[in-house]
Amino acid sequence: MASMSHIIETWRGWMNKARKEAEKAFKKSEGKMESEVSVEDMADQIKELEKQLLEMRRVYRERKMAGLKSAMEARKSAEEAVKEELKALGIEYSYSKKNHSWTGLDPFMPFHLNYKL
Repeated sequence: MASMSHIIETWRGWMNKARKEAEKAFKKSEGKMESEVSVEDMADQIKELEKQLLEMRRVYRERKMAGLKSAMEARKSAEEAVKEELKALGIEYSYSKKNHSWTGLDPFMPFHLNYKL
């Protein structure tokens, strides 16, 4: 049995030594890898990451504003439909940011009763 325990201890010593050497080699290669990355490579990586960030920001804005955009489009189409209906009724409608003007409601109505909103 003494020889078996001796073999086990010897094997354990070899394994510990091999593990320590592997750790040293890994640390050396890890240090080399960090020093092997050139400044130009780092600059290229930064540029690529900035491009990815810009794209993500664009997609974020689009998703964030999607509801507002669809509401504005619905409003525009509703305004067009109202404009067409008024035109079909013979009512002229002009729009500016300062005022809305409806004319031609009734050609026989006195002028002071025409509506201006």
